[in-house]
Amino acid sequence: MKKLLTTKRSIAGVAVLALLFAAGCSSSKSPSSTKAVSGSRSTVFAGYVAPATDLTVTSTFVVPTLKCRSTKRLTLALVYIPDTSSAGRNYIGAGVLLGCNTSSLQTGPEYTAIAFGDGTPGDVASSNTMTVAPGDKLVATASAGSPGTSSVDDVTTAKTVSFSTGTVGGGPASIGQCRDYSPVSAMGPCPPSTAALGLGGPVNLRRTRFTATDVDNKPLAKFSPTRYVMTTVTVTAIKANGRAFTEKH
Repeated sequence: MKKLLTTKRSIAGVAVLALLFAAGCSSSKSPSSTKAVSGSRSTVFAGYVAPATDLTVTSTFVVPTLKCRSTKRLTLALVYIPDTSSAGRNYIGAGVLLGCNTSSLQTGPEYTAIAFGDGTPGDVASSNTMTVAPGDKLVATASAGSPGTSSVDDVTTAKTVSFSTGTVGGGPASIGQCRDYSPVSAMGPCPPSTAALGLGGPVNLRRTRFTATDVDNKPLAKFSPTRYVMTTVTVTAIKANGRAFTEKH
């Protein structure tokens, strides 16, 4: 994939933000200790969601190495805030797209950092991207406000991709992994899309560690977040420091 540091593209064109929460999640709280318990079930999201109207979320993770054994599979490790005052139509987020053969121009693993969002008034859902590599340490940040802003800082290469949009109100912050598609009118822990492209997933990541995870400058565990798991992805309890957890395939 050609490297794009600040190229704004629509979500329909990128095809990587067509990710959204689907129905079928039960509601249960996850503890902030190291004790392992089962999480709420989702078909499209694995990770944690902090309740209330959060304004800023940040997390650090290392880009895993993909093993591509099939085509048209992708996932997005991310931080994300939907605007609860806009019925999910406005949002801000950042993360890394991990895919296998996701387009006719990409025949192997794809590693793309992406900062994205859609604010008001009159903004169009779009994103900026840059290519990253397995082993790179990334810091993803999303901040609601006027404007809404997001960024991915590649600590390994000292490069950054950032994005700014119109006003985005606060909402429940998501930290984890998204996949699949759903209509833009729905709202959940994954970003919406204007097109349901039907790509499969998730890809085989084996494990992804999220560290230094803060919501509104406080450790994630302070918010008693809800934990979600997918059929093929489990999520550990938050570690004793209140800021780290691991997703396993």
